[in-house]
Amino acid sequence: MRRLFFSFSFLLIIFVADAQQLKLGNNPYTVHKSAVLELNSTNQGLLLVRISDTNLINIMAPPDGMLIYFTPTQQ
Repeated sequence: MRRLFFSFSFLLIIFVADAQQLKLGNNPYTVHKSAVLELNSTNQGLLLVRISDTNLINIMAPPDGMLIYFTPTQQ
């Protein structure tokens, strides 16, 4: 039982340590060392969450660096 516990703990530590970076694209195995998230595509882009002006009022204290793509209701 003790051996099973240590084996499971070791595998969990390896999985958590390896899962700190994410790359989506053609070659997901080569991630830049300083990137947490890396996107790579030649024919697709990044679609951010869109927020309307009625929901924008509800953001009381946005953290520094928060990125918001604002879509006004009247265009």
